[in-house]
Amino acid sequence: MEPKIVTYTKGYLVVLLKGYSPERFLNICSSHNINIWNLIHTEEGYQFCITIADFRRLKPIVKKTKTKLIIRNRYGFPFFLYKYRKRKLFFAGICLCLGIIYIMSLFIWDIHIEGNYSYTEDVLLDFLKSKDVIHGMKRDDVDCSAIEKMLRSEYNDVTWVSASISGTRLIIQIQENFDNMVMLETDAPSNLVATKDCKITSIVTRSGTPLVKKGDIVAEGDILVSGIVDITDDYGEHIRSEYVGADADVYGEVVYEYEDSQPLFYQKKVYTQNQKIAYAIRAFSNRLYLYAGKINFESFDIETEQNQLHFGSSYYLPFFLEKCYYKEYVYEQVELSKEEVEKILQKNLKEFLENLIEKGVQIVGNNVKIQIDGKKGKASGKVMMIVPVAKTEVIEAVIERDEILNEYNRNNN
Repeated sequence: MEPKIVTYTKGYLVVLLKGYSPERFLNICSSHNINIWNLIHTEEGYQFCITIADFRRLKPIVKKTKTKLIIRNRYGFPFFLYKYRKRKLFFAGICLCLGIIYIMSLFIWDIHIEGNYSYTEDVLLDFLKSKDVIHGMKRDDVDCSAIEKMLRSEYNDVTWVSASISGTRLIIQIQENFDNMVMLETDAPSNLVATKDCKITSIVTRSGTPLVKKGDIVAEGDILVSGIVDITDDYGEHIRSEYVGADADVYGEVVYEYEDSQPLFYQKKVYTQNQKIAYAIRAFSNRLYLYAGKINFESFDIETEQNQLHFGSSYYLPFFLEKCYYKEYVYEQVELSKEEVEKILQKNLKEFLENLIEKGVQIVGNNVKIQIDGKKGKASGKVMMIVPVAKTEVIEAVIERDEILNEYNRNNN
């Protein structure tokens, strides 16, 4: 039996079979490969479903078996078209709607980012926007490989990026890691350079020539592992130099200047029980309010819940249904004791350190001090931590030399 969608497209009939020899009729249909389904016996006779094409083949069989066929119902796309054949504007609207949906499917309407921890979605979207990766861009203009390389090169602690297109969505999956240094994927000769001023605590080299050792003090931009490898003979004399992509795990002790403050007197925002709700439809950058009363609040915050129109999990459209909450608030003068200020500053410092530890950072020292005067409390000091401190930097001079040699060889050929 054909799939339902195929049967509906071709059209089918519900038929009642009556007459002298219905069993013989059914046997002949089977021998002629005429497809009949949903066969049931009723008080009036046999009822079954049959396609339009097979129904047209029944005339000689009906005459031969002296039976009678009565059409009970008609289903399928051909009958739908016949029923609404005079409503041309209706079909024109359907075609127009399908055309708009097709055109919309050629663009990216949702950029979905997963796995981000240190960087908020807004920060990553702003960076992508600066690189012309935006909502509404053509699907054909999206270069997933280029997006992956841009994110890895811009954010040193982003060690893995995957960009893919699903329907009208651009899905970007990232992984942040402080435990292992992952070298950027490149076939070009490259060095590993320092990303921060630090003291080297460990270095494990897989390829390239290490230029520093444990205990060395380096500055940001210094070469840690060179992509130039000298080849020597048995006597230690230099034969030639080879260029490779430097690869190593390099960790260093970094000093972070920590600062935080908390005033003893400040204006605290206190929300009242008054709020108003407004509904709106947003298409692209235009917003149409469906219901919005007059807002009489002197001070208020707006919280917005929005749902993007989509079909399934991958076909998103640039249309949003928004629900806006207008919440009134007033300011109250708050005075904290020195003990309360100290607890707040200690709590903030503890959360900061725990956040670093969760990301794999090793804390080796903490000399943050808290001081409180008559106006505010201040926490300041240095936090020593061990983090990966190397990034890949392509050796441009080698690439330029290779391009010149390739051009020279092509000319000779």
